[in-house]
Amino acid sequence: MKTFCNICTSALLTLLLALPLASCNDTPKLKDSEFLIIGKVVPTDRDDLEGAKVFLVPIRNFSLRILDSTYVKNGSFTFRGDSAGVYDIRLEKFRRLGIQSLLVVTEPGIIHATIGPVSSSYGTRSNDSLQAWKEYKQQIDSLRFVLNKEGKIAQRDSVTAAFKARTHNFIDNIGEGPLYDFILSLYPKNKKPAAEK
Repeated sequence: MKTFCNICTSALLTLLLALPLASCNDTPKLKDSEFLIIGKVVPTDRDDLEGAKVFLVPIRNFSLRILDSTYVKNGSFTFRGDSAGVYDIRLEKFRRLGIQSLLVVTEPGIIHATIGPVSSSYGTRSNDSLQAWKEYKQQIDSLRFVLNKEGKIAQRDSVTAAFKARTHNFIDNIGEGPLYDFILSLYPKNKKPAAEK
């Protein structure tokens, strides 16, 4: 009986030790320069989204040569590559109703993306930063809308100026790269007059 218990204990310990190793093997191996976007589409109960085509569209220097696409399968999709940039993930034209497109930064690492009524991404430094900035921008846009509607133009302009200052601080903190270039193109810094240089 003791031998049987020892065998069971040994087998159980072996199984418990093997489980973490098995779960580690589920993580895809990437080259140093590669990105992997693991995406899901919500709501998953929309039958018309199964089999929908999903595009990874570069925001800058668009060309059909670098346009990537895949299909939704079981509510999921993936993209893999090694070109750094800012891209838009979007569904094909006739299946986009109620689904927000998603800005992502393709940089080395695993990026988790959700596209749905409110789309989001996380997993790499730039995508975590971009998501935080997008959420902040949505709050500011809502506040500006209310202030504008109420005719509080000076307050709206003050909120806008504070947002631009915080955005410039944000891009300075993330440093140069595709995300820096993209946001700076949307909110350029004011150049100092020649007399101040």
